[in-house]
Amino acid sequence: MASPVRGKLWPFVVLPCVHALLLLLLWSKSQVHVHAVDLLRTTKAGNLANPPDGPAIYKGRLYGPEGRVEPKGKAVAAHWWWVTKRVSKNNWKTVCFKREIGKLRFVDGAGRTATLPAFDTEESLALAGTNWTDDYSDRMIVDFGYEQPVYETEVAPAAAKECFAKGYKWSGRSIPAGAQVEILACARNGELLPCADKPALVIVVGSMGQHLGRRVTDAQLPFVVEGIIAFGVTVLLTIYALFVRGRVLATFSPKRGAS
Repeated sequence: MASPVRGKLWPFVVLPCVHALLLLLLWSKSQVHVHAVDLLRTTKAGNLANPPDGPAIYKGRLYGPEGRVEPKGKAVAAHWWWVTKRVSKNNWKTVCFKREIGKLRFVDGAGRTATLPAFDTEESLALAGTNWTDDYSDRMIVDFGYEQPVYETEVAPAAAKECFAKGYKWSGRSIPAGAQVEILACARNGELLPCADKPALVIVVGSMGQHLGRRVTDAQLPFVVEGIIAFGVTVLLTIYALFVRGRVLATFSPKRGAS
């Protein structure tokens, strides 16, 4: 007589294996944030007069070249804008993107200045707090903080007319000229440069604590997701185990009327 459970036990092997693979994937995804949190918590404040050899956090104000303004006419240190079109109810696709971020100048509380030459090139750069990308995989990060909303309009400025059409949306984000910032960087010869570690350079409009809090939340999120998945797998296996148990009991129960 064939076993009544033959061929019915595979979910108890497959689902835990899939869960383990997902756990490994989520764990690896969280490590970039865990490492950044450790770095931010242990990095001390820097002084341009006597900078340390490694990374430090410098507090001051950020300026761009004279005459740099965003489309609304406000003076800015740096500016980003992008045009998107709707591809589904909740999804938008970027049509074009532009940024004006070169020739940045940092001034600390004592009036000492430093340039940020890394922003003069097209080096990889992630934007945090834009609802556009919070990837953090790039070496350099600009975090706009929580107080400055993304400026959006369905009427594009002149600079974006070439890639704009009806139904598209223009979005812009900027760092005001003279904005209070904190920068994680390595200082050398009057320049704030990316460090060897990752993140290599972080500019936060406001306090570095804002970025630290964002990274802590993002480090915890994969484990929250994993907990939900683990609960779901447990429920599914419990239901399936009860189903298999019922089939086994039905197989061995004497049929009604049998002598």
